[in-house]
Amino acid sequence: AFELPDDQLNKAVNDNPEFEMQIADHEGVNHIFSVKIITLDSSLSYIAVFHDITQFKNTEKKLTKEAETDSLTGLMNRHRLNKELEMALSLVQNQKKRISFIIIDIDNFKRINDTYGHIVGDYALVTLSKICKDKMRATDIVARWGGEEFMIVLYNTDTEQAFKIIDALRETIAKSPFDHFDHLTCSFGLTQMREEDSIETLTKRADGALYHAKETGKNKVVIA
Repeated sequence: AFELPDDQLNKAVNDNPEFEMQIADHEGVNHIFSVKIITLDSSLSYIAVFHDITQFKNTEKKLTKEAETDSLTGLMNRHRLNKELEMALSLVQNQKKRISFIIIDIDNFKRINDTYGHIVGDYALVTLSKICKDKMRATDIVARWGGEEFMIVLYNTDTEQAFKIIDALRETIAKSPFDHFDHLTCSFGLTQMREEDSIETLTKRADGALYHAKETGKNKVVIA
């Protein structure tokens, strides 16, 4: 038996007669229930109908994660990153937050694939992903944009701070041992999010800085 708290019952009756809630069973395992409150004719008595939707919710969560995760590296994919960028830009526009954005591209990646094959190329992508994830803070975002391109979002970080963080990452990557080949380097395009930015203008500006890094020697961080 389970009794709804008075405040939750009143809210359900007056505002939202259908809602979801989490309840622990006798073994302490949480279950998610869909609850519907039915008011009887007297308006003084109610019936609460509970449906256990735990399995449905778990499946929904699993499918959502799969749809938003890059299958090779386990990082956020482009679809999920676009959502994160929209939220980050909203923070910049509405709360004046300082957020930096970085595009990463592996130097000479085609040469790795052509020389060692795509299995080794995939190994390089996975290993680089782990290095990036390990070096970033828990609040930062690392995502795979596609191919050999990755993106990072650094919250509460201005351009100067972001440069120090990303240049340290660049150096770590360049010094990290890789199986199958000697080493790997990356080029970086860094920019600060602006209030007038859209995802398109933001990525275009960072991509311009990345292009400049590639054209002027690679293995460097260029600020837009």
